[in-house]
Amino acid sequence: MKPTVVTRSKRNQTPEIKTKIELKALPSLAQIRSLIEDENLTILHASKKLETSCTTLRKLCRTHKIGVYAEKPKGLVPTSSQIPFGWTLKSGLWVVHFQEWKWVEKICEMRKSGMSFHKIADELSQKIVPTKNGGVWSAKTVSQVIAFNLSHYEKFLEQKNQKQGEQIV
Repeated sequence: MKPTVVTRSKRNQTPEIKTKIELKALPSLAQIRSLIEDENLTILHASKKLETSCTTLRKLCRTHKIGVYAEKPKGLVPTSSQIPFGWTLKSGLWVVHFQEWKWVEKICEMRKSGMSFHKIADELSQKIVPTKNGGVWSAKTVSQVIAFNLSHYEKFLEQKNQKQGEQIV
């Protein structure tokens, strides 16, 4: 129990209760990071282990971007369950699939040279290039590959420069 002191105020003679509060030192950020990120404890369990309130721990985590409050990685975040041709999923982000990307570049070159979507689809089928889902190439598939990848070409160049030589299978 915490010691309590009761005194009377002179004006209205109502008792004032003064509580002596013992302040504990806050846990270190290293301790918090280790419990929440390394041991994957929830804020509730970590607060019990550190003997501090959930509110205090949550504020510290939010302020110092620990655990669920950590900054999200920058990149292409999937908005659907289907992964587009030329890309793969790694750590929750779309990254370039270099083996497929070679075909994306060839598809774009064929289109720039004036080939129709149907002719490109026929050529890919003749060369036995697998689609993302193992299906048959169609004009619609080719047009979707071109549309998606042209809009994200700059992201590819950034990834290619960062991971020169690394291939994702």
